[in-house]
Amino acid sequence: DPDLDTPAHIIKAGQDALGSGATHYTHPMGMPELRQAIADNIAAYGGAEYAPEQIVVTPGGQQAMFIIALGLLDEGDELLIPCPGYNPYLQAAELTQAKLVEIRTSIETNFTLTADMVREHITPRSKVLVLINPGNPTGTVVPPEEVRKICQHAIEHDLIVVSDEIYARIVYDAHQAIPVAAEPGMKERTITLSGVSKAYAMTGWRVGYFAGPADLMPALAEIHHA
Repeated sequence: DPDLDTPAHIIKAGQDALGSGATHYTHPMGMPELRQAIADNIAAYGGAEYAPEQIVVTPGGQQAMFIIALGLLDEGDELLIPCPGYNPYLQAAELTQAKLVEIRTSIETNFTLTADMVREHITPRSKVLVLINPGNPTGTVVPPEEVRKICQHAIEHDLIVVSDEIYARIVYDAHQAIPVAAEPGMKERTITLSGVSKAYAMTGWRVGYFAGPADLMPALAEIHHA
């Protein structure tokens, strides 16, 4: 939780919206104008180009994780995740009865996930790779060249990548957390997960989202709607 309050202009916009009657149901995938704004924001920071129909707005990033897991994983599928990692991904795997494969990082590599580590854990049952960049809870940024090597492994082994980029705007010095879906050959196999909680100090507002391939989104949106 950033030790900042939500900026005043955001609070005022929320108050004005409530005062103007924006208190009813919206589109199940999220307000169209919000989804367009998210698409524009992703592109502005070097991400993939998305249509509003490829974006689902959720009550926080955690729900997005569970929707994605329910939509992609079957019993026995393997979900690969860096460790230390974010606990709700473990719970999402348990919900779907998928097998959780922890890719353990260590202080020797500054808790940075590497392509070699990923490759060592891929099996014929591997289906989804979670890349949290910057990492949670470590804060480590995976270097762009390492992300690109990880993407090559994902393509070679037909993995779907869940790119958790909710901390991507909070980087310092020369570090850069590159958007995975913008890499060659990755848009059709990447689901980008993010939200407004961290970059805009809006944790209590509960606004997350995910964006993904057009052929996957109708089914994922239906799980969200249900």
